[in-house]
Amino acid sequence: MTAGSSSRWIVPTIALAIVAAGFFAWKHAQRPSVMEAFASSNGRIEATEVNVSAKQAGRLKEVLVREGDDVQAGQRVARMDTAALEASLHQAEAQIRQARN
Repeated sequence: MTAGSSSRWIVPTIALAIVAAGFFAWKHAQRPSVMEAFASSNGRIEATEVNVSAKQAGRLKEVLVREGDDVQAGQRVARMDTAALEASLHQAEAQIRQARN
């Protein structure tokens, strides 16, 4: 190779390296600062939190609403499993009948 032909390749190689470095820097700057699974925003959130409790302790048989659903006053949100309560009632009724006999 002669000196003229080697200088002919140096300038395009350096230019290509600068373009490639610029492209990778631009792609890196375009990445979001948070992961894609997260959302970020500005604004105001208003919420009303209400504690809900049952009159009797027990297990739930069915949940009729999902978290975040709007509900109205008096709306049924879940059904309790009353099998244990019904068994206790039948046992108490049997004890009453046995005590009367």
